[in-house]
Amino acid sequence: MLGKKHTFSDIPHKNPFMSLKRILKAHGKRYFYENSRIGKEVIKNPGSWKALDLVYGNDPGEIETGTFIPRFWADRMFCNSRAAKATRLRLEEYKRRMKILGQEYAELNGGRVSILSLASGPGRDIIEVTRFLRGLGIDVYAMCIDKCPEAVALGSRIADHRELSGMVNFTRKRLRRGDYYRDSSKYDIVITQGILDYLSYERAISLLENAWHISNDGATIVTSNMKRHKWMRFWMEFFGEWRLKYRNREEISTIMKESGYRDVNVYLLREGYHWMGMGKKYPTGG
Repeated sequence: MLGKKHTFSDIPHKNPFMSLKRILKAHGKRYFYENSRIGKEVIKNPGSWKALDLVYGNDPGEIETGTFIPRFWADRMFCNSRAAKATRLRLEEYKRRMKILGQEYAELNGGRVSILSLASGPGRDIIEVTRFLRGLGIDVYAMCIDKCPEAVALGSRIADHRELSGMVNFTRKRLRRGDYYRDSSKYDIVITQGILDYLSYERAISLLENAWHISNDGATIVTSNMKRHKWMRFWMEFFGEWRLKYRNREEISTIMKESGYRDVNVYLLREGYHWMGMGKKYPTGG
């Protein structure tokens, strides 16, 4: 991460033995940090909610959606890239699934449904889904958990602005600690959007196991993981130090089954970048 003045003074420009790769990487990072809004967020904190918010077309910190207009050439190019389109497609798939599942569980539960989003960021997707379900007369209770205080604060502001306070709730917790699963609430739908991309095999199972424990019997989990891509991986890691855990269908299916889920279905979205995984919680022995 850069220092407060962002001077890159630690780069030994005068070292004649510095490799071309190091020079290109150092100057590239400085160039993108100083000129690119997306690049700046990625370099500061790879995979942060702010970087994703920009990719989704939102201006981090703004209540309204769709307010980010990329002006720098690299931002425009990235936002129009297949990878960015695939990331937005993943978001739309999550929302589509939640809307369908929300109606199904409402029919089973007398018009009520509960949703949990882990590593939610500002929860714009949960807020949109809640507004949609409320428009159908469904009673929604949603909980969004994120470690970032800025994301939690922004989400709460958006929920209040949309008159959804008390229906969409935010709390700041670190998923690594696992204390969120000691909550007495139980949920019908659990969302883990992109978090598996950063977790080892053991930690991924631990996360989904904890989610299993705070789910109602018959609940559904919707998760995702990025597929291996050599070209996109090179650029993400070279300039942004953005390193993910890439997995295949079998690996994701195994993680979900090892976590206790049944009826596991893993499928690839049409852009070919993201696996989506869905599974059900049944009572022990079910």
